[in-house]
Amino acid sequence: MRHGWVNTIALVIIFGCVMAACNGNGGDAFDFGEDDKAITDLTQAELDSICETLEETQISQINQPRHQKAYCTMTGLDAGGAFDTFDETGCQSAYDNCMAQVDDLVATVVAESNCNMTVESVADCDATLGEYEACLDASKIQNEALISWVTGLTCEATSLTQPPGFFGGIPACEPLSQNCWALDAPWGGLH
Repeated sequence: MRHGWVNTIALVIIFGCVMAACNGNGGDAFDFGEDDKAITDLTQAELDSICETLEETQISQINQPRHQKAYCTMTGLDAGGAFDTFDETGCQSAYDNCMAQVDDLVATVVAESNCNMTVESVADCDATLGEYEACLDASKIQNEALISWVTGLTCEATSLTQPPGFFGGIPACEPLSQNCWALDAPWGGLH
């Protein structure tokens, strides 16, 4: 039953850069301003600035060969077969095709970068900016472990099992999980 988690991992890799707070400034923590400021007190200009940072982050990450390789690895593994029989040739062919078209992948991510956080969409969010940053930073650690695991896979890996621990909840994101639905989106970092 690999098919479901293979697709999930591929999406996490492609959009996971923002979802997991892979910031493009050398791995530093996110800093959007006053940590104790309530999300509900952010202005539209502040939300737009956060969106811009998240979009730039996603584009920066998908341009990194490591993330491209991880995405194409998962594409290959999915094509190789989701169930009992595994087609190494089909896997390798899909991987090679994906890597040959990586510019199209990057163009798609760039074209689909569209953050839509608004003052209205965060009106019920009772978290602080510092809690949001902590969630993004904790998510980054989880995503980096996933990317490292995936980049170590090959089409010769015929006995894959679900990766341990990559889809568990992130304690630092708990304050955002109830009323911050607008942050709980690919652009918000909570998946």
